[in-house]
Amino acid sequence: GVITAAFGLKVCYLLDAISFTFSLYAVARLPRMRAAGHEVRPGLRAIGEGLQFIVSRRMILGVLLADMSATLLGMPIALFPAINAERFGGHPETLGLLISAVSAGGLLGSALSGPASRVRRQGLGMLVAGAAWGAGLAAFGWSGAFWLALLSLAFAGAADVTSVVLRTSLIQGLTPDNLRGRVSAVDFAVGAGAPALGNFRAGVVASLTSPGVSAVSGGLSVVAGAALIGLFIPALLTYRSTPDPPPHGPAPVLAGEAHSDRPGTDVTGSAAR
Repeated sequence: GVITAAFGLKVCYLLDAISFTFSLYAVARLPRMRAAGHEVRPGLRAIGEGLQFIVSRRMILGVLLADMSATLLGMPIALFPAINAERFGGHPETLGLLISAVSAGGLLGSALSGPASRVRRQGLGMLVAGAAWGAGLAAFGWSGAFWLALLSLAFAGAADVTSVVLRTSLIQGLTPDNLRGRVSAVDFAVGAGAPALGNFRAGVVASLTSPGVSAVSGGLSVVAGAALIGLFIPALLTYRSTPDPPPHGPAPVLAGEAHSDRPGTDVTGSAAR
């Protein structure tokens, strides 16, 4: 926004493209990392194995469901232009600040995310952070003062980053090395697709009611969703990570979900639904 206001859209997009070349260069410089154990041949069978693993692990399924609930039920970005026009005069400057507030809060949350590495009850922490994201969005929907709207969105952004950090840590820690790429791909698909559907939901609810009602109801739905997920998947609430896991050890065994990560062995545990 600052670059666009000072130099125009062409310069903004040019700098954006240049920044992506640095990202691509950084990825290209990464060394090849082979998965521990046997090589997996890419294909439909490999994809099916990854999906079967996710369905058979209530913890991982609950983590993905919590992320989907938080974004599908609460994503508010589509409401910003209407709320800005309705409450804050419709100025492009105020709209830019609203759109930036969530990211600014996320940036601040990332800078201060060190204590998240010491959280051992990561499932509970993820649900609490997800509920805080929803509470911030609900507060934004109620806000009549511009400063309070910005503060609510920044708080929501910081909570969302904390939830993402804990969610990623859980998925990486609970997935054996030979399945981590496929499970991470599903996690990425959920993270990329659910927000777009959430914005669609926000627009539909706003057209039927009002933008404010859509924001408030979405935020409260996120809080309720986190509570329900914790109720129906209690393993998320009771799970504790180990302080010093072995470098290449098997995924942690959860209570009620004894399993082996070795290929060819039976996997037991309660199914998702």
